[in-house]
Amino acid sequence: MLANGSEFVFGYALDDPDRIRGISADIVCYDEVQSMILEAIDPVIRECLAASPYKWRVYCGTPLSEENDIEVMLWQKSKQCEWVVQCKSCGAHNILGIANIGPKHIICSRWEKELDVRNGQWGATNPEGTMAGFRTPQIALHRNVCTKEAYGALLEKQRDYTKAQFNNEVLGISDAMGSRLISIGMLKKLSKDYFWEEDRNKQENMAGITSTVAGVDWGGQSPTNVSRTALCIWGIRPDKRLKLLYGKVYPSGHPVQDLEDIARKCQMYGCRFVIGDDGEGMLANAQLRQKLGEHVVFGNRYGGTDGKIRFNNNVNAPGYRSDKTMMIDQIMKGILENQYEFPHWNQFEKLSEDIMAMYEETTQQGRRIWKHAATRPDDFLQAMAFGWLAAKVATGDVVFYQAPNDQ
Repeated sequence: MLANGSEFVFGYALDDPDRIRGISADIVCYDEVQSMILEAIDPVIRECLAASPYKWRVYCGTPLSEENDIEVMLWQKSKQCEWVVQCKSCGAHNILGIANIGPKHIICSRWEKELDVRNGQWGATNPEGTMAGFRTPQIALHRNVCTKEAYGALLEKQRDYTKAQFNNEVLGISDAMGSRLISIGMLKKLSKDYFWEEDRNKQENMAGITSTVAGVDWGGQSPTNVSRTALCIWGIRPDKRLKLLYGKVYPSGHPVQDLEDIARKCQMYGCRFVIGDDGEGMLANAQLRQKLGEHVVFGNRYGGTDGKIRFNNNVNAPGYRSDKTMMIDQIMKGILENQYEFPHWNQFEKLSEDIMAMYEETTQQGRRIWKHAATRPDDFLQAMAFGWLAAKVATGDVVFYQAPNDQ
């Protein structure tokens, strides 16, 4: 707290905004934003500014992949201001990058004459952008290039770092896409010769199925406007392999409008357990619970990083709390180990896009996380993960940890 009464509040948020919820502020500064799941935390954290006359937001971080939120949701929508240095020899305007790193000093990309980075100015390369955005490469700072020792350290990084690392950490440029664990070919291999229709083929497709469960990812407010409700109904085989009996992604909108159809589908397939997203879907889960039964519908909320699944026996909202990375790992692992059956590719191809949207990144803190591009939703994959958890509950094949009721 400062002498004038102003106060700094430091918090942590990766994919769960609970630590920040309820704080009233004039400015919110996000640091290391490239490691955050913005679509999960930003709508809540923005409300910290609701009572402020200023409502300032500042996002800082290092770009990683070309699909990262800092690139897609922030930089691409900004004015993309660059530090532009004019060459005194030829008059060329240089937006500082790899071509300006010479063997002894910063050079003009056209004539290879030495540049003084102090003689630059900010220039907007995307004037139509809706927010101010600045790329600050290390070579734009005079202290990093003004002496032989400092410049030598820069060249050493260029030699020792990978291309992607150098672009990210030194030049502030998004580089290679995050890695993907699976391929379209793997998904096609799991696609079998069966189809589902709205009210037909059910009995035929359920041959050999011992129990059915469902997962629901409720749509909600998202900065990307691509958040949709998705339903996944799994059939459990005697060997505990899972068969996708029905899947659907609903048009964007409020999840409550899809409740009737989801309840009807779950009843039609006789789902023993249904687990829905408890983030923005708490109300929808409660309404679905009224339709299907108190001991049928549970929620799941992502949070925590220890890979454990915790059960919360809250009277009003019973459900689970799980690690998002672990949950998605299980879906990917199941695909790699041929633990799933999907319908004919002609029917499954569209749904598979939500699976292929996911990619892995490693944060600067060394934590591996799953993300998706802001323009490529992952709703059906999340429904698959919630359904996977429901299957584990139904078969008793999972260890739970008791969670305090306030979680």
